[in-house]
Amino acid sequence: MIHSASLPGQTEQPAPHRPVGSRQAREARRQGPISEGTVVHVGPPIQDEEEANGEKEQKKVKQEAALSKHHWKQLEAQLALKRQKEEKQRQDAYLEDAYRERMSMTDDDDDETWDPIEDMAQDSRDRYIDLIKHFLWMDTASAKENDTPGVGVESKTGDLAQVEKAQPTGKKGKKKAKPKAAAAKADGSNAGFVGQEKLVAMQESYGGGAAPDLQEPDKSNIETEGEMRKRLSEGVKKNNESMSGWQIVGTLENPHETYSKTAPMTKDEIDWVVNDILEIKVLLFCRLLLAQASMLPAALRATSVQEFLDDAEITESNLPDLCLKVEKPSLQEIRDACADFARGDEVGETAKVEGDDYEDEALEDLLIEDLLIEDSRYRHLHSRDWLFDTVMKSVMAKSPRKKKKSKAKSRNSKVTICGRSIWNHASEKAMSRDGWLQFSILAKDCDLKHAIQLCRNWAEFTELNHLTLWQYFPASNWVSWSSDRLIRQLQELRLFPYFTDLDAQKYSRHNQVGGRTRGRRQHDFVEARNVISAHMKRNDPVTRRFIQYLVMRTGEVLVLVRDGKTGRVITAPPEEHLWTYRKKQGLGRASKSEWENVLTIGPDYFDMTDRLREWRFGFDDYYDIFVWDFVPDQAAIGMYNVVVTELRNAWRITHPRDVYRHMQPLLQTLTREKDTMRTRQIKEGERVESLWETVNDNSTEFRLFDIKDGGVTCRSGAEMATSAYMFYNEANAAEDEVLFPDELGSNDDGHLGNKMRSIRKGLEAINKGKDPMKAQVISGIATANTEPHRPDKLDLFINYEDQYGKFPMEFGPDFMPPSKWPALLPLAQAFGGTHPSARFALLRLWSAAHYYPFMVGLFNRQNTSFLDSTGRSWEWKSVPKDMPASEFSAHRVTGARLDLLRAQFGDRVVNRGDLILVMGADSADLLKYCTAVTFALQTKPWLREIDLWKSFVNVDLDFVASLDPFWLD
Repeated sequence: MIHSASLPGQTEQPAPHRPVGSRQAREARRQGPISEGTVVHVGPPIQDEEEANGEKEQKKVKQEAALSKHHWKQLEAQLALKRQKEEKQRQDAYLEDAYRERMSMTDDDDDETWDPIEDMAQDSRDRYIDLIKHFLWMDTASAKENDTPGVGVESKTGDLAQVEKAQPTGKKGKKKAKPKAAAAKADGSNAGFVGQEKLVAMQESYGGGAAPDLQEPDKSNIETEGEMRKRLSEGVKKNNESMSGWQIVGTLENPHETYSKTAPMTKDEIDWVVNDILEIKVLLFCRLLLAQASMLPAALRATSVQEFLDDAEITESNLPDLCLKVEKPSLQEIRDACADFARGDEVGETAKVEGDDYEDEALEDLLIEDLLIEDSRYRHLHSRDWLFDTVMKSVMAKSPRKKKKSKAKSRNSKVTICGRSIWNHASEKAMSRDGWLQFSILAKDCDLKHAIQLCRNWAEFTELNHLTLWQYFPASNWVSWSSDRLIRQLQELRLFPYFTDLDAQKYSRHNQVGGRTRGRRQHDFVEARNVISAHMKRNDPVTRRFIQYLVMRTGEVLVLVRDGKTGRVITAPPEEHLWTYRKKQGLGRASKSEWENVLTIGPDYFDMTDRLREWRFGFDDYYDIFVWDFVPDQAAIGMYNVVVTELRNAWRITHPRDVYRHMQPLLQTLTREKDTMRTRQIKEGERVESLWETVNDNSTEFRLFDIKDGGVTCRSGAEMATSAYMFYNEANAAEDEVLFPDELGSNDDGHLGNKMRSIRKGLEAINKGKDPMKAQVISGIATANTEPHRPDKLDLFINYEDQYGKFPMEFGPDFMPPSKWPALLPLAQAFGGTHPSARFALLRLWSAAHYYPFMVGLFNRQNTSFLDSTGRSWEWKSVPKDMPASEFSAHRVTGARLDLLRAQFGDRVVNRGDLILVMGADSADLLKYCTAVTFALQTKPWLREIDLWKSFVNVDLDFVASLDPFWLD
């Protein structure tokens, strides 16, 4: 196990709200006293609205000016060499044009037609159009023809870039001086705290407030095609500022070559990516036009972007808003454009995965009484009224939805803008792997923590996480997702912590002053527990097993699980164990003081950790899991080892190589370049070694690093195999058979719903020839037939015959066919020969016409299932008589009860199936033995009974010999 320091999340806190202005207060006072029951609304004056609109317009004008200035600086840098070469020609042309213009100004008619305002508007329009072309790389071809490499241009471009970086820094610093000061003042009390200490400071300061929005990265610099090609071909330096704790370099996922710099891409891969991004930029531009109502008619008429820009209806007043969005597109707009590129002509969206809402359907099927009981159990921990939401969801599901259906039909339509056919709504599907690669390159300053929020579902998020861990994306800011090896190890197993505090020993202290000193007794105790808050997939078998394992280790860790979709608390410890930080301070004996719980797991704790987190999901298909120590002041690695060990058991990992087993579908499609260590996708028909083959290669070694007492020990794979408790073993498998009897397989990948996964396992079991229970085969079929002694009477029979030989019946070593059972008539004749006055009794246990009164275990009832004539499936709770070896079941149960008094019975009592032969020297002796047999069969449990209607009591040997053999079988 790898140890590290705590990993608390940190975000800035929002400033408190400003009080109501004095102008509004004076206006309210002028209205006179407010009587009870009167609602008074004080609105902002018209002057304030005008001032606010003026500020917005002023800010907008400044942004447009900065946008134009930035564009012209880049354009001058690109054309510097061309101007130098053509300087002489320009001067001659300028003199000639000046002479002609001077001559034309003498004409009075020309004076009347020239309009300087219109000329300035046309120049402004041209600047905006040039900016749009620069974003769409429409000027790349002309730039390639005119530009040639030179030292002067490179140095001038570099100088301009430095000036552009330096100038906005000073201006932004002046503008944001007041907000920073206000934020520092508002959060000054907890600025230096981390982990639970920061939670305590937040609770003491104001404890509430809204969660801050994730700040999007600065994308104001429009990257040219040449700059992008250079970045992809050379690689960029990774941003490792947020990396902390232990790092292991040189592994399969984190090679030496890609630790500090992203791996360069090949020329073919760069050409492919750049061509795709060129098309994505056009789609992004078309999607931005959808929101511009004034320019939409011209965009619908145009067959290309150039034709749209040349349209006379596109005036200078329409372009500023569009250019601002082109300059700084949001991450959601970039994501939608990347999804549109791979979207094609699809009609529908991804269907809902079957089985994902299995738990929701089960809740809706419960009675209102059961729901109330479920709600009252953890009502003090619920952050919202999940019961009301569940009831309303059930009511809405039963109500007609004709309006919604018609609205959904009209929503899905395609429009043609600038010659590109796009859908009028964003795609709700998960984006492909290529789409995320294009997104990471196009939004180069984006952080993975922002990209996570754009994922549509858990499957898309987990694939994005695994691709990031394997260095698939050439982005500098995506490496900080796993801040250290501890967190990375949990993320590989799909447990995603968002708040961790493993510094319980750092916070805890026990200081006290005894009573023998001059002063009074004093005590200062603080106890803290290590905490991990994380997310796992909702309604997943791995999550289910992991939670169950942690709940069973209540002596070491405590766990609270909250449903991210409904807010319902699924499991939680008793209320007295919910604290994570408490203190005891004061005078006198410490034993007489009460503990004060400073931090307690509950709605307030949920809110504070949510405001501190650095990333969020855009979906609700997850569980919110809180794990903390049972004993305070414990070492961090103790609880971490418990969590990671149970996580391995939940995935049923028997060897270190199995850690990558759930990544197999992904790793089989990826390869790594030997020279650059670049991880890329395998092309169709390409024969290269995949990462899955690399993982399973015999030359790949697995080592476990254990950090303890300041030392590091290393163990190889062979040494780890000898450990009985490090990985999943036979004892764990036997335990799972009891804990999770409904699970038929162990290798759950989590991509299928409960019902589909069950069907898949059944089909796999059939192909492998496993027993019918694991294959979920209904082995019996109800039929109507006659018996030899009742040829004219139809009765119910169940045919359990294995017609196709797929599942041959296997019996245990103690199985004994009826042919080897003792024959009763010879035994009676032998006893009658030695006892002249012998009397006999044939006692038969009661049984129904179709089953014996022996309960079938819950886990074995699948073997007794059968189908009726209408296709309905049934299963027996008792042993059916038509089932193979059912007679032996009656024979063994009856014999087991008689064995309790076998020492007293001797050879006087013998059974064959459910028939018992009792032999007595006379009637009195027979009565004694029959009473003992009845007592042995009918007590503890009271499930069996002697059927006197089918029994013969106190008969002689001649009567027994004259019976039909059917009665003696």
